[in-house]
Amino acid sequence: MKYTHLNAFKKHVQDSIPDHFSDIYLILAKEEYTRREAIDCLIHSSLPDVKSLEMSLRVFDAAEQSANSVLQELETLNFFVKKRIVVVHHIDHFDKASTLKFEAYFAKPNRSVMLILSAEAMNRTMTFYKRAEKAGVVFDVPEEKPWEKEKSLTEWVLQEALTHQKQMNHSTALSFVKRIGHDQSLLHQELKKILCYIGDRPAIQIVDIEAICTITQMDTGWQLGEAVFQKNAGEALRMARGILAEGTAFIGLLRQLRSQFQTQVAISSILLNGGTAADVTVEFPYMKGAILDKNIRQSQGYGMEHLKRGLLMIDQTELAAKSTGANIEFLADMLLIKLTKF
Repeated sequence: MKYTHLNAFKKHVQDSIPDHFSDIYLILAKEEYTRREAIDCLIHSSLPDVKSLEMSLRVFDAAEQSANSVLQELETLNFFVKKRIVVVHHIDHFDKASTLKFEAYFAKPNRSVMLILSAEAMNRTMTFYKRAEKAGVVFDVPEEKPWEKEKSLTEWVLQEALTHQKQMNHSTALSFVKRIGHDQSLLHQELKKILCYIGDRPAIQIVDIEAICTITQMDTGWQLGEAVFQKNAGEALRMARGILAEGTAFIGLLRQLRSQFQTQVAISSILLNGGTAADVTVEFPYMKGAILDKNIRQSQGYGMEHLKRGLLMIDQTELAAKSTGANIEFLADMLLIKLTKF
């Protein structure tokens, strides 16, 4: 059985109470927040009356602990609790021999233990994935494109506000996402701050977000991307050096720049295939008026081929940045010079 949306998975879990839980769950999602929500839902739903989880719950990290230590725990009998849960994070760190051991376990699991395996992603063609799906339940969230992520997070923020009986219009929610960024854990944290700040007031306003929320480097990062699309090398270099000097991670900056390039590629593709400005707005609802015009000008001015080459350069730079001893400032300068010289 397989689920791809958190709400659907949570409903499945609720429907499994009290005696229809699977022995094996595979949780795959890029966002740590989504993985944590799914795992917490399983733990609290299957062990609702447990006051202390010390004897009922064991948590492992495959990046630090061996498959044998996990399997030993799975086979251990505990006469003091009826049901136990074993959670293993980052299972993509296990080697081939370890995954084979788990595949064997899938065929004959310990029925007194719920095994929860989690990772950011996994190849769906792997035997491990297929056997986990056959033996248990898979929750596998497809990674969203940047514009899809912004849309889904905006909808999530609106739903969270409603859950707390607060009104919030779409433009306010979108502004909140743009201000905080696409990290759902950070969005959740900042939203809790807003709810405490407004107290009994019925609606969340833009002024509340401006008054209480942490400002990320997203706005400056977006300005960096615009300087690149305008082929203003001096301004792009100045911005990048300033952003990095303030402590922003280079990998994070690269990923934001990649997100902007992917958006421009999507716009260029729409227009090259006969689409109109209205079609662009359908794909990106926040692009209207001057924002829409600016993005179309940027896409057409930079060109599809250069956008694709730019994406490749960003990927190559990220790979180089992850290498031992890489000079981040040099990599940043070289990338921006290349991107602004097309």
